[in-house]
Amino acid sequence: MEQRPKILVVDDDPDIIEAITTVLESIDEYEVHTARDGLECMQAIKEDLPDLLILDLLMPRMDGFAVVRDLRGNPRYRKLPIMILTSVREDASYRRYELETGLMMDVQDYIEKPVPPVELLRRVGKLLKRGCDVTEPGAENKILLIDDDPDFVEATRTVLESVPYEVVVAYDGDEGLVKVREERPDLILLDIIMPTQDGFYVCEKLKSDPELWHIPVIMLTGLSQRISDTAYSVQDGMMLEADDFIDKPVRPKELLARVARLLQQ
Repeated sequence: MEQRPKILVVDDDPDIIEAITTVLESIDEYEVHTARDGLECMQAIKEDLPDLLILDLLMPRMDGFAVVRDLRGNPRYRKLPIMILTSVREDASYRRYELETGLMMDVQDYIEKPVPPVELLRRVGKLLKRGCDVTEPGAENKILLIDDDPDFVEATRTVLESVPYEVVVAYDGDEGLVKVREERPDLILLDIIMPTQDGFYVCEKLKSDPELWHIPVIMLTGLSQRISDTAYSVQDGMMLEADDFIDKPVRPKELLARVARLLQQ
């Protein structure tokens, strides 16, 4: 049996780590390992040299710039392929690295977040010289994600688009209610704690609207266990009529399973 290429993903945001891991594992081509900062990254590389390093730049303890510098200064790791995946602009990163080291930053690819899952898989496959049979995202199912946390939105969008679903985003309750009418999604992922109008208000408005009540709603929150354990859920649950609750932090595989189940009903 052919050994799968090993990929080390390094990022200090656990949502990004889970999202990228889910995308890479979705085609069953790669063995994925993770690290949360540069020090963990260097230790993981010493213990088990990967075939590809996917590296964030802005991290605590040891940032990605220092990782690149140390790897390229060591003959053992000089040929390790490095893909930068970061929110930092590419030209700014290259200038900073050159100013700090006097050298050009020797990496094989550079991607600015957010990256569509299909594009990530294409570029990983190119670096590892493996063709990946992936499908472009289509409009078969449209999901509206309403959440005010941009990091969570980016990570969750990446997970959903890996299936692929078409994802539309709103960052507060008022914008979410507008987007529902404009986009008519097949399912809504709705945070509870948000500015302007919270998820309870949005859910009540949706479920009391004769044109929108049929759209499945999954509420995303760190409060779901407490909600289900209180008299509030018994008294007002029928008013809310959310179709499901998922605790944050959301596990990608669980999210995809719950979404698929509601879309099939």
